[in-house]
Amino acid sequence: MIIGVVAALLIADIRICYMWAKADGGVPIRLLMFAAIGLLLVLSAVALYAFPMLSKFENTVIGILKNALLLCMHHLPQTLIMLFITYGLIVFSINYFTAFIVTIPLILYIDSYVLSRIFLIYVKKSQEENAVKQALEDIENGHQQESSESSESDEEK
Repeated sequence: MIIGVVAALLIADIRICYMWAKADGGVPIRLLMFAAIGLLLVLSAVALYAFPMLSKFENTVIGILKNALLLCMHHLPQTLIMLFITYGLIVFSINYFTAFIVTIPLILYIDSYVLSRIFLIYVKKSQEENAVKQALEDIENGHQQESSESSESDEEK
């Protein structure tokens, strides 16, 4: 919902800037239009990561969006590949309507392949961190059990 509203506002801003620049609005309006296009591209990249992250990880909405932004900037080459393929195939499908039969599954397959390789890095780190936490808890519980056993044996003597 948040991504859709922001995207709608940016698209409206781009259209208004385009009409204004077409009516000889000057350089500042064109710069504003290109800035809005850049923000729309970043929002598109965040959307490519946000929804798969929502299915893979638990977080708040703001946390998901923040992490999606960080991931799309950290993995910029993969993000650019996904953006190019996704929106290129969508434009192709709009021009040749029957291509939707092939392009939609192809987009999903390519994006899921790239995203699974990216998420695998973070899932491994998360599993390692959980294993370390569990080991520390086990050690801590072991020391507590040993100390309680030794205090019980002292009381028996």
